[in-house]
Amino acid sequence: MTTRTEPDLRHLDFLERVAGLDVNQVEEKDRSYGGSWKRRGGVGVFMMLARKWDRLENMMANPQALVAGPKHPTKEQGEHECFLWDKYDIIGAIESQITRGQVPGDAPDGTVLAEVRDLRRYLLLLEAELLSRDHTQNANPHVVRAMERLEKEGTVVGEDAVTLMQSQAVGRRVEAVQASGSRTHQTDHQYRVQQFMEKAGQEIPDQPTIPDFEVRKLRARLIFEEAMETIEAMGISIRHHIVHSNNEIWLDSFHSTYRVEFLNKGECVIEDVADGCADLSVVNEGTLLAFGIRDNPLLQEVDEANLRKFRGDAHRDEGGKWIKPSDWQPPNIAKVLEDQGYDPT
Repeated sequence: MTTRTEPDLRHLDFLERVAGLDVNQVEEKDRSYGGSWKRRGGVGVFMMLARKWDRLENMMANPQALVAGPKHPTKEQGEHECFLWDKYDIIGAIESQITRGQVPGDAPDGTVLAEVRDLRRYLLLLEAELLSRDHTQNANPHVVRAMERLEKEGTVVGEDAVTLMQSQAVGRRVEAVQASGSRTHQTDHQYRVQQFMEKAGQEIPDQPTIPDFEVRKLRARLIFEEAMETIEAMGISIRHHIVHSNNEIWLDSFHSTYRVEFLNKGECVIEDVADGCADLSVVNEGTLLAFGIRDNPLLQEVDEANLRKFRGDAHRDEGGKWIKPSDWQPPNIAKVLEDQGYDPT
């Protein structure tokens, strides 16, 4: 007689906990990053999911690589490295990292559990996005809740009522998009800089405009200081050769009577170079914001103009200088600003 074993369904007791943690984490991070995961459309979302899966698959295919970090080998294992789970045994991998102190509960980056959570939460976002687009009448959460309420009241829900509820849901989504303003015209980087500036009480115009002198002076000083610090980090010193009739010398950025030499100062500190370039990017983005300029269309216009320098009859001359094609057109910055609401008059 065969004894029937009851299925182990204890994991179902923890589903609500897992889902709750996912919702809290996803909502907090997605609000912070402004829905950047979907900015490149469906193809971009798929490629992001594929990268997440590839990373997880590579980790599971190479269990030895996951042994790095705090080690608590058993007596039999001694101090020698060894495989602690079978290839592709994802449960064994996660349990091993937990017992070795590599997953203290929050699953830091680089652990198997962190990759599992990332993949699951992006899939959660994907389905939530589909629901928000009203692809089917039952998919829209507003319609579902309204229909359930009407059914409880004993009301028959006809096609006209469903259509009305769908249009109301679409209207709410349009209002949300309008409330987000020009968010789609910003890179994630500029949006984070904007958050910083808002917390610091700095004014950010809604459209391109020229701020007052004090604001322009502040932005100029920040750019200059960060640029000089970055140059110094690269091991470069600057020497000015100036011809001036007066004893008191002021360096005019547009003066034609002096030249600048860049000399080898010595040590280049790459960490400081990285820090300086990042700080420069922050102050540059802040300057655009101070002038009410959103960066995404501007960067796209400039980047595309630069790439056009390598088309058609572009070539390198005998002196090594790159010659732009004869039909090359510079970036239309005025058009970018006008599209964002700038009125030069």
